[in-house]
Amino acid sequence: MTMFLTRHLTPLIQLTEDMEAMRKQLNRAFYDEGTNGLTCKAWLVPVELSETPEAYQVEALVPGLKPEQLNVQASEKSLTLEGGWQARERGENEKLHHSEFSYGKFTRVIEFVKPILHEQIEAVYDQGVLRLTLPKKETSERKQVRIKVHSQIQES
Repeated sequence: MTMFLTRHLTPLIQLTEDMEAMRKQLNRAFYDEGTNGLTCKAWLVPVELSETPEAYQVEALVPGLKPEQLNVQASEKSLTLEGGWQARERGENEKLHHSEFSYGKFTRVIEFVKPILHEQIEAVYDQGVLRLTLPKKETSERKQVRIKVHSQIQES
């Protein structure tokens, strides 16, 4: 019975150990181990991307930031959002027991399939939500052109 259990449970035990090692690797990649547990190293600003025939719409959740703390740049094919949060200074006698806030800088790049008119982007910031309207550039339709092919072979 012991031999049966050992033979069949060994792969399961190895799988469990491998999964635990992978979890620890992921934690090291994305989190710092601080005195209050794990704190996030890097994160993405949540966005929603929608599209109409005329434009793309992007909404980004950036609560607590002022418009001047946001850097928005665009090219014909992409939009870049940058900003960040800093932890507030605590008083000498104030001790932080628990925090779920994320601090630090962020950069979010969104690529578009169709080119945009990056000079005509409209941006509105209201109650922690950045809303952008990115008009699409009109692209000329593909034309089908018949190409005449000549032979290089000369007759003798």
